[in-house]
Amino acid sequence: MSEVLDELGIDWVCEKVAECSSLTAVAKHAGISKGTLIAWVHSNADRVARMRDVRSWTAQAWDEDAEQLLLDAQDPHELAIARELAHHYRWRASK
Repeated sequence: MSEVLDELGIDWVCEKVAECSSLTAVAKHAGISKGTLIAWVHSNADRVARMRDVRSWTAQAWDEDAEQLLLDAQDPHELAIARELAHHYRWRASK
């Protein structure tokens, strides 16, 4: 699959995801394609389980980020942007 990912390991990938990095950002940071990252994770049941767990744990962080955006909005324009981002973050957390 990917020697780069074998060297970095699932702990590194999970750490990046736990920091709320997207899979696209994780793959870019590793210098590989998102498809390669996904295929590498899904080629091993332990990696699949680890990713499922870390993505579940980060759902709360996405929800908290959405709430904070709404609380920090200073004017109607910022509030409108915050609502859109909050909607996206909550959608992302649900996945």
